[in-house]
Amino acid sequence: MRRLLAVLAALFVIAAPVVGAGPAVAHGGAFDMKYVDGSNILLLTFNTHAPVSGLDIEHDLRLYDLVGAPIPFDEVAFEVDTRANTNQLTLNKDGVLHEDTAPMLPTNESKLTFAYPAPGSYSLDVTFREGGRDISHGVFALDVAPGSQGASGFPWIRLGLAFLLGLFVASLLRRRAPVVVTEPVVEEAVEEAQPESVGVGARTAP
Repeated sequence: MRRLLAVLAALFVIAAPVVGAGPAVAHGGAFDMKYVDGSNILLLTFNTHAPVSGLDIEHDLRLYDLVGAPIPFDEVAFEVDTRANTNQLTLNKDGVLHEDTAPMLPTNESKLTFAYPAPGSYSLDVTFREGGRDISHGVFALDVAPGSQGASGFPWIRLGLAFLLGLFVASLLRRRAPVVVTEPVVEEAVEEAQPESVGVGARTAP
């Protein structure tokens, strides 16, 4: 019984991180990048401490002048391009992996969400537009680190170990206790001793 409880405890310890793992495990801190375009400053902020693959990352885009005052715009065009070690991710000759546009919010910023499919190098081509014309443009070089939620990530290893332990526990539960075979007891009939009858002989005449 103690051995079974120990196995169950180990199974819980290994499986618990797998159940609790979620797609937002890397959402902590912030990561900023700046690009100077003439008298404009393009600011790109991620909602992660460092960009990683396989995770939905929010890209916050803002435009300032050299003094730090926000510059209004209508929309921003966002393009993700592959580089030398990520070219295999797209069949486009120009290396474009993703394109999107977003309007300016009341907070003088635009937000776009994108998940990088694999670690490696990317280029982010950003264009701010106002009144149908481009008012500022910048290119950000970005290195994406390996994420932990991919098909070969660490949580899947834990899940595999938990599965194997589950099979082991199931085999223990199916194991039968040793069966003791006892031979049937045959009761022998005991014959009761019958009292001997004493015959009384006939008396003979003297």
